[in-house]
Amino acid sequence: MTSTRGASFAGPTLVRVPPSKLSAVILELAAPMLALYAPLPTLEEARGVLHLVIVLWNANVMAGPVWEKPEHREALGVALATSLPPPVSAMLEALDRAWHERYRDDPRVVGEWSFSTDEAGGPTLVCTALLPRGVTPSADGARAADARTTKKGAARRGKK
Repeated sequence: MTSTRGASFAGPTLVRVPPSKLSAVILELAAPMLALYAPLPTLEEARGVLHLVIVLWNANVMAGPVWEKPEHREALGVALATSLPPPVSAMLEALDRAWHERYRDDPRVVGEWSFSTDEAGGPTLVCTALLPRGVTPSADGARAADARTTKKGAARRGKK
């Protein structure tokens, strides 16, 4: 007979996911950098800014309690300290502070993404929001800190 003493039969880990679309949150975070291009950034410039913002976003989220991969944040810190001109580094540090102040509880990582402009020239960001395998968005407001036992890996959770 096999003993089940001490075995865990827990179901999926639940995390609170903000109701806002991840694409809208990324554009909001990127807005100060995009505003530096007057009157409007070119498509290439906007994609470059969004790439930097998404790298920063993903590194911070991956280092958090849901994903538990601090090496992503450590690599970002090294890159900020060594390979960017001071004005760019300062802007990314400001974005990093904004992320920590406003979005640190968001467990979603940006997967595939694309950026274009609509007919009126407005920004259109489409991205896939990812959560680790075994992690499910909660309808009842469970906190991200409840996800400390998350398994490695990522599963697509639809377009956000």
